[in-house]
Amino acid sequence: MQYRRHGFTIIELLIVIVVIAILAAIIIVAYNGIQSRAQEAAMQADLKSVATKILQFQAENGAMPTFVQLTTGNVGISVSKSVYPTTTQSNGRNLGFCIVSASSNEKYAVFAQAKSKAWYSYSSTYGARRETATYDNNIAVDCATLGISSSEIGYYSMWGAENGQPNGWYSWIGG
Repeated sequence: MQYRRHGFTIIELLIVIVVIAILAAIIIVAYNGIQSRAQEAAMQADLKSVATKILQFQAENGAMPTFVQLTTGNVGISVSKSVYPTTTQSNGRNLGFCIVSASSNEKYAVFAQAKSKAWYSYSSTYGARRETATYDNNIAVDCATLGISSSEIGYYSMWGAENGQPNGWYSWIGG
């Protein structure tokens, strides 16, 4: 009687392992891309929400919020902090504001960096857009890039997140 063994050869097993590895790599890359786009979409929604809060404050109070009103939490700004990077920059800055509160020329800009390191803005001058510049050094220069000059009456600017703050965020940023 002849006995035959049934099974896979080592070559067949290696081919199956390689195919599974290739499929896993494709799935991981696709998942990371989807996750990155979702985070950027959430951050863009945050920017629009912050702009809406600023305009709501203006409508209710007849003027743009002042620096003190904004930083004491009177405007009620809240963001999805998990979609912003915390350590990608040495200074941790990833969300900035520029506001001109002079009644003759009220305007604003909000800008932020996503975990993908892309910068986005929402402003009264340009609306929503993806930025080509990097906003993490001199905030007055950053605001000028968005159409708001530091020489305008009623101008102020600030970061909402920065290293050295509890959990990287200033206390007036909710979320």
